[in-house]
Amino acid sequence: MNDKDELFQKKKETALKKLRLHGFFGRVDRGIIDIVDMINSMRDYYTTSSCEGRIQVADIPPDHKKTETRILFKSHDVVPWDALSEKINTGFENILWLMFQPPILHVIARDVSAADRFIKIGKQAGFKQSCALSLKPFPMMEIRDRMDMSVPLGINGKLIMSDEQMRSIY
Repeated sequence: MNDKDELFQKKKETALKKLRLHGFFGRVDRGIIDIVDMINSMRDYYTTSSCEGRIQVADIPPDHKKTETRILFKSHDVVPWDALSEKINTGFENILWLMFQPPILHVIARDVSAADRFIKIGKQAGFKQSCALSLKPFPMMEIRDRMDMSVPLGINGKLIMSDEQMRSIY
């Protein structure tokens, strides 16, 4: 095994330890764990983060500062409109966003040719926005679809859409 292979293996082992720890604390999405485990069982790949997709309502400041964003609701499951509507009407200060976010995986590959193979498989599986994010020290890929949607529902504490309009989006 050469130095680069040893480094890859060491980084993979570290990532898998972190994944087990996150799993222990319930921070790994149940709906994507089988895919994550399958990828991590392959010689040339390991995951660094994942999400099975979600519905989210957030109060986001105009400058989009993550530290000042308040998540009012988040679910990885299909949610009845009434439950979601309840969260929308709980009060907000900035811009209230309804977001539908697709599944996403961040995967490290052993080398560029392994990354290329993985991206092609991702695109064939319907994750059309799959791409390489960086190449060094090892290629990092983002496997995701482009089917996301973010809709502003309110500004400065006041809704800009009626319940009927919001329901039609949902």
